Amino acid sequence: MSPVARNSLLVFAAVSVFIAGYLVNREQTSAARDAAAVEGLLSLTLEDAAGKQQALRQWQGQLLVVNFWATWCPPCLKEMPGFSRLQRKFSGKGVQFVGIGVDSPDKIRNFALSVPVSYPLLIAPNDTMAVARALGNRGDGLPYTVVLGPKGGVSATKLGIWNEADLEKFLAENGR
Repeated sequence: MSPVARNSLLVFAAVSVFIAGYLVNREQTSAARDAAAVEGLLSLTLEDAAGKQQALRQWQGQLLVVNFWATWCPPCLKEMPGFSRLQRKFSGKGVQFVGIGVDSPDKIRNFALSVPVSYPLLIAPNDTMAVARALGNRGDGLPYTVVLGPKGGVSATKLGIWNEADLEKFLAENGR
């Protein structure tokens, strides 16, 4: 092998090792960031519309569908009836929906009294959108839905309306 070919091969090998190391480190960093974000969500204890404190960790081990929403958000309100139907359909199959309202407590309580929803509606303090941001909602948009798998990892996220049929298919494929 000529010296030029040998040097080219060494440079190629060094660059390949560097790239592989970078990709492995990036994947580990991303996994650690995701785990921290999930832990941030599961560590929340929020008041529900009835005034009772609810720890999100109580639903760990299920396929947990967490929807960040607000009463002033038309797309949020549009998807909620479908979420309610899916909660009823999948409730005995290890699936739990939770709505985290990014709104004033009075508005969420009034909403819960006037609109039947088959899953818990929790009231988010002002800093809760930081949790959604850590879970991938970089633009702080609503609605934003995060699905945690039974082992706690992020299974899916969706910014905007999650079509009921698409979500039903996802739950059927990923639930118990």
